[in-house]
Amino acid sequence: MKHLAMTPIRRSVLDAAARHIAEHGYSPSSKDLMEGSEAKSTSEVMYCLRRLREDGYVTYRDNTSRTVRIADEEAHFGRPEPVAPDIDAQLNQLLRRDYDPERVYRAMVWQQARIVELEGQKDGAYRERDKLVAALSKLFHSYRSRHPMADEWEDDWRNIIVIDLPTGQVSWHIHDSELPLFMHLPLQDNNWDGHTTEEKYARLAALEATTQEVGDD
Repeated sequence: MKHLAMTPIRRSVLDAAARHIAEHGYSPSSKDLMEGSEAKSTSEVMYCLRRLREDGYVTYRDNTSRTVRIADEEAHFGRPEPVAPDIDAQLNQLLRRDYDPERVYRAMVWQQARIVELEGQKDGAYRERDKLVAALSKLFHSYRSRHPMADEWEDDWRNIIVIDLPTGQVSWHIHDSELPLFMHLPLQDNNWDGHTTEEKYARLAALEATTQEVGDD
């Protein structure tokens, strides 16, 4: 990793990426980074990421959502534990050309299977969330919207579900694969009120409190 000087905004984007990966186990979206950093827009996030990649701080695949990784993860997360028994020793043997090919192959297969398992868990979590959002959208005034193509946003995450709760507006980005859950909603321009993720969940919590008060009456 190149330890080059960086602006406070770029540092905040880098730190936001490291926190998100540590907390969730997968890469953040540009919106996640905007909300967790000092960047004011997703365009500014993308500019910072390009500069951070040029300086060797992060890696990511162009035009592919949620692929940001910290180039020097040990600097942020510490020395990782081996992902399989004796994997470090096996890889060292591989580098020395003094290794058991079958053991290394088994370790690599185990790693790949674990990656597939974790990706399935992540996709399942999104699916469960989207089912709950779809149910909520049937209880309150809601609509679908999309980020315009001019916005620097992942193409398969441009869908937005906006719900007007009694406690305020809430919204979620929905992957293209989950769009069939929301085809009952009309498509219209997005009138986002600027709420943050923290404000969104505060409004949901307030809705729960309001519902409880009504039930108590």
